[in-house]
Amino acid sequence: RFLMSIVNFIISPMIATLLYNQSCLYYLFHASPAISSTFTYLSCYNLRGLDVRNGTISCPPTEFYYKSYTESFNPPFIYGYDCGSALLLAYIPILLYSYLMSGLIAPIFRYIYLNTVRSNIDNQNSNDSIVGMATFAVISQHLLVFITFGISYPPLGAVITMSVISE
Repeated sequence: RFLMSIVNFIISPMIATLLYNQSCLYYLFHASPAISSTFTYLSCYNLRGLDVRNGTISCPPTEFYYKSYTESFNPPFIYGYDCGSALLLAYIPILLYSYLMSGLIAPIFRYIYLNTVRSNIDNQNSNDSIVGMATFAVISQHLLVFITFGISYPPLGAVITMSVISE
């Protein structure tokens, strides 16, 4: 369960972001969009000659016209070091909402269920070792997400801490 939590919460989102976010490795596997630039310059229909002495070209005022030139190219892949922030921007809101649900809203519903629907609670559990291992896996998963994302975004770290305490 712990290994699947690592794959689901850490490795899969990172791979998905790496491959499909345009700030990461997307343009390594896809063609980058063409960049084009157009500029306009003044030209002359009829050049009468080049005056070599002072380096100027003489052209009658009625012979001037504007000429446009467009150049385009497909840039090569260049890693821009924005992938870390793209990962945080993509997954912090998702983790924040999921931990708000599991840390604040789920305990409220659990409290209502335990106090209104179930009047007789059986506190005995015959599989204490299995429950202990499952609890360890869940707390380890929360700790791993806290270390990966919670440190870089402190409000998420606070919500993760509240979620662990409420469980």
